[in-house]
Amino acid sequence: MPDYEFYTASYLGEKIPQESFVRFITRAARQLERYKSMFDVRPRAGLLEPEACALCAMADAMYAFAEEDKRCRVVSASVGSVSETYAAPPELCAETIQSREGYLRALAQDYLVFGRYASGGVADDRALTVPPVLPDRYPLPCGPGGTYHHARRCAGRTL
Repeated sequence: MPDYEFYTASYLGEKIPQESFVRFITRAARQLERYKSMFDVRPRAGLLEPEACALCAMADAMYAFAEEDKRCRVVSASVGSVSETYAAPPELCAETIQSREGYLRALAQDYLVFGRYASGGVADDRALTVPPVLPDRYPLPCGPGGTYHHARRCAGRTL
């Protein structure tokens, strides 16, 4: 796992303050481990320390998300005689969570190559088992031509 020196000197990060770095880099490392449990993750060719850079990019985004969430919690603001009150929602909506998850994965994929796993967690580039719980809106590549259609149509089948 990269340290703050790597973050500032090699990755050239400047968003995360040193006192918060360990918390966010640890969160990023846990997220990357989750990706590794689902996908065949390999370093992208030609990059120096791609996993460390992926972790730093993910930590930067996680820090930015946390700061955005803090700004949403402004209770009130007033300028002269005008006053406004803001309240953060009790939790983030599913769309925001899904969007952030997709963004984190895209950042990791800037530095790492994500392959596919077959059933049982065994890496196999020839097959992909689609669990029957995927909703319709997640298109997956199916067939030899790489055409896309929705997961529910392929649910439970090995492609």
